[in-house]
Amino acid sequence: MKTQLLFLFAFLVTLNGNAQCTNIPATETSGNLTYTFVGGSFQSFGCAPIDPTYWMAGGGPSVTVTFSTPQDYPRFRVWGMNTDDTASVMVNGVSYSMNSTTATYLPKVVCGISPGPEGITFSNGNIAGSNTPQEGNYSYSDVQLTTTGVNSIKVTAVSGAGWGFASTLLFCEPLSNTEYDWDSNVSIYSSNKDLSIEITQDLLQSKAAIYDLLGRQINALTLNSTTSSITLDSGVYLIIIEKSGATFRKKVMVY
Repeated sequence: MKTQLLFLFAFLVTLNGNAQCTNIPATETSGNLTYTFVGGSFQSFGCAPIDPTYWMAGGGPSVTVTFSTPQDYPRFRVWGMNTDDTASVMVNGVSYSMNSTTATYLPKVVCGISPGPEGITFSNGNIAGSNTPQEGNYSYSDVQLTTTGVNSIKVTAVSGAGWGFASTLLFCEPLSNTEYDWDSNVSIYSSNKDLSIEITQDLLQSKAAIYDLLGRQINALTLNSTTSSITLDSGVYLIIIEKSGATFRKKVMVY
């Protein structure tokens, strides 16, 4: 008997959004912004695309990004957060609770070993890593704020053995959480190792990508019909579906 897994809305991200952004590493100066660092130090951990990052451990160290002109939907990039690593965020000098309405995170990029499909999550209004320190998380993730008119962002280490602030990304595409009603238009069925994705006519030609627990892309397909089926090994997978810049993601168990 089929077990239907309804997709819960997890806010929207763009799979190719990084290509539309301007990335300003923490090590660089820019006419668009200035960095203020307190309590940490720059460290390298073997991830060439982002080394070195500004490494912050325990509670108190912070990075403040001050923009020369107000920014809409800015992003910042964090590296190597585990479940003991948490960070708070302030926007324009005011505490900014991190959740699926106020922010979103893009699929992680692995540099080394990082089990599981996610690199970070939002927990109790903060950012936290998804893997335990024993599992490890050698990956980086982009966090996008769902707000406009941002003059400054302050990211502060709340706890943990240490994690890195890598960069700020500006001029990204705005995200919308109203283009599609995902709850009503998408469902998943898992039966005998077959993963079936059912969509309504509105979502035809959507792009789907499937990732395993190690963050590797297992399959990618265009949803040309209202029902698509893929045979997978038993396990937990991350499904990401995108259309017209609107995207959702969900962990799914295949039996």
